[in-house]
Amino acid sequence: MEGVDREFLAWLAGFWEGEGSLLVKRYRRNRIKGAEVPIETIHRRENCLKLQCDLSIAQKDKTPLLLIQSKLGGRIQKDYSSSPRNRFSRSVIHVWHLNKRKEIVELMENLLPFLKFRASGVIERLKRIEAWDKEVWYHARWEPREEEVIRENQDRFSDSELTRLLPRRTWRSIKNKRKKLGYNKSGWYKTKVESDARRSVALLF
Repeated sequence: MEGVDREFLAWLAGFWEGEGSLLVKRYRRNRIKGAEVPIETIHRRENCLKLQCDLSIAQKDKTPLLLIQSKLGGRIQKDYSSSPRNRFSRSVIHVWHLNKRKEIVELMENLLPFLKFRASGVIERLKRIEAWDKEVWYHARWEPREEEVIRENQDRFSDSELTRLLPRRTWRSIKNKRKKLGYNKSGWYKTKVESDARRSVALLF
């Protein structure tokens, strides 16, 4: 990591072990409670999942958090201690957060050699992140074949209709990919009759 020496990493590892936490949680984007959704079915819009990652350190004194922020980025927000229940008598605490997954993975990999008590938990969470990146289809790179399908059909079908030809993609990811390829507008909506007829012919093959 640029601009960060081993002395700082060793200090941060001990500081995080005593005062910090690492959250790696998978949940549905629409936040509906329910059982875990199988990986092979999450291409469906209603099952679309998101991985939340949050590395944080809480402290009453804001000074060490400002030092961490100056070297690693992130944000610092004000919060209140959980007790007593009366909010007006709670003490103020400051929490440093780092939420970008790639930055969290890079930092924790550098902190691992210095961790004494929580190394196993960190390794387990890093494996969870790695598995997510490998298994979840909407984090995978687009294949040339998929891009070719969009090029060939960009004037024929809508984004939602293209999900039938690209079952591993959602209409939103297709829309974003269409924009990156330079197809901001499509002619699929010329007439509903033409759209339905073309869709029926394409789905036969």
